[in-house]
Amino acid sequence: MKSSVRHQILWAVVMAGVLSVPQMAQAEVFTLKPVVVTANRILQPITETKADISVINREMIENHHVDTLEKALRMVPGVQFLNYGESGINANLSGIRINGSNDVLLLIDGIRVNDMKGGGTTGYMYSSRRNNLGNVERIEVLRGSAGMIYGSGAVGGVINIITRKTTGRETLMEVSAGNFGEREYQFHTQGQNDKFIYRVYAGDQRRGDFRDGAGKLFISSSKMRNAGAQIGYVWTPTHRLTLDFDLLRSEYFGEDDVYHQTYGGFYYNSMWTLQHQAEFKKDWQHRFVYRLSDENDEYWQRQAKYGFGADTRYQFISEQLTFHKPYATLVFGVDYSRAENRKTLIKFVDRKKIEKYPMMKNISSYAQLDWNPIKQVLVSLGARKDYPSGGYASMSIDSHTSYSGKLGFDFTNRFGAYLSSSDYFILPSVVQLFNSKNEKGLPGILPAVGNTKSLGLTYKIGDNHYVTMNWFKTIAERSIVLSYKKDPKTGLYYYENYANYRANGWNAQWMARLSENWQMNFGWTHLFQSAEGDNFKMGYYPKDKFTFAIDYNRDKWHVGFDGFYFIRAETEFYREFKEQYKHKGWPDDKYWVCNLKVDYSPNKNTQVYLAVDNVFNKLWAEHTDVVHHPNSGFDKWYSMPGRAYSVGVQYSW
Repeated sequence: MKSSVRHQILWAVVMAGVLSVPQMAQAEVFTLKPVVVTANRILQPITETKADISVINREMIENHHVDTLEKALRMVPGVQFLNYGESGINANLSGIRINGSNDVLLLIDGIRVNDMKGGGTTGYMYSSRRNNLGNVERIEVLRGSAGMIYGSGAVGGVINIITRKTTGRETLMEVSAGNFGEREYQFHTQGQNDKFIYRVYAGDQRRGDFRDGAGKLFISSSKMRNAGAQIGYVWTPTHRLTLDFDLLRSEYFGEDDVYHQTYGGFYYNSMWTLQHQAEFKKDWQHRFVYRLSDENDEYWQRQAKYGFGADTRYQFISEQLTFHKPYATLVFGVDYSRAENRKTLIKFVDRKKIEKYPMMKNISSYAQLDWNPIKQVLVSLGARKDYPSGGYASMSIDSHTSYSGKLGFDFTNRFGAYLSSSDYFILPSVVQLFNSKNEKGLPGILPAVGNTKSLGLTYKIGDNHYVTMNWFKTIAERSIVLSYKKDPKTGLYYYENYANYRANGWNAQWMARLSENWQMNFGWTHLFQSAEGDNFKMGYYPKDKFTFAIDYNRDKWHVGFDGFYFIRAETEFYREFKEQYKHKGWPDDKYWVCNLKVDYSPNKNTQVYLAVDNVFNKLWAEHTDVVHHPNSGFDKWYSMPGRAYSVGVQYSW
């Protein structure tokens, strides 16, 4: 299909949706569906959490053709991606930041997928590779430090993927295809036989060469496959035992046009999860989880003969108890995590060669009390004690205590405010301990520690609108940073402790159901950040970023329109760069990226859809070489794909 024809079809669909908007009758009754989240490790309405949180629910996942975790998170205020193009060049360097920090936790059903990856690295999580969203009920993004609640690593925020509960019989199949070599297949089935439940899912997603918004061809290929199953036994709706197995594998390769390298790699993750949940004695809830997670990744560059990888086994055990009364909730428990590197590392300690599979572990105990002395007031206090161990030879890490506190007040039954303070704590990884220097020039670094303070407002406008706003300030007492200084003995770059990271700004969001047919979400993030050893000064973060998602439903039709507007931070370094070279370091410093989905359901079992990403074919990039090596050319950036479309059909029974 020619480009002009595609444009006409696209605009015809958009205008058809706009012109079909009905007049709103004053007697019409419509409400925004209640959003329930687990920000404080318990289920509660989002307007009562007194926390800076956003949710991508099942309805949004389906309405906007969200087929990867990355697509979902791009609709969330405060979230920023740093992708090396479509296939990632190196997907493990395509990072994600929340509130300016790349120390971000990824949880599935409140439990980690990995741990002890070290300071400044947890945001590199292969998020674009996670594509099994047919098994997801909602995605919660908790912004800000959450060290007391979720432990080591939660500086910028926490991404918690909540999987769907098996409650009845359902089978779904989906097939789609599009330009840039896109092919996708998804299968999901679940059922319940008396008290026994089961679920099976599988998916395959492939993408090939693509062109950016300027028409430049990028050679790339990626294959993402996932599969999983669950069996369980349900005594009551609040008492169940489940065993899950989840498998994810991604392979990618392509041509790096900037450094003229052929690259490739893979990511593999398999998980077993045993979970038991129960209520007892009316006011008590218990949750036990055991998770075994194997994570293996590899990256290589052919011409440079360069590569690296990791092969790590993680074990997690979590026991949580919750005591709830109308005026107070107490959450307390114990978390255990263990990370074993299954690739041999060698180190000389006291002139002795040590060759081993290094291991680290951490045992944490925590407690949090939410108390309402009167109905309008919330007082929240929490503490967490970490006991890390492992590493190399005589290296040791002291125990650490993290605290949190919150004071909330509801001025009316619609308007509330809160003040909070939360510590964070990041254990160094085995690799960081291996390649590190402390203040004495000896191997060994200390954990990263710091604090986030925030002020938040929540305003509920009737039953169909609510607004939240949060101001935050994060200051590091100590960070872990790759110094880009080489050890003269080993020739390797090493890690050091610094104390200069800070970030402050705000996040605002408005969620509204305007009528029976229209629903809208808008977000606004304003950010300032700086840190030694990072690339913030080169324009790698937004001063402001606006996000939106608009949904229109009528009869058998649905139209979803979403995207973001990015305004690059203009630091002194970047301003001087543009003045000196008379050129931008990026394709653009202010730009829109918008996506559209239109679907039609001829009956309750069938849905046919058209999805268009980057509707306006914008040239944009999240990584650049221009600001690093301006003399190498002024178009050396890792462009994201231009306009991409796909058509698909979904059938369920």
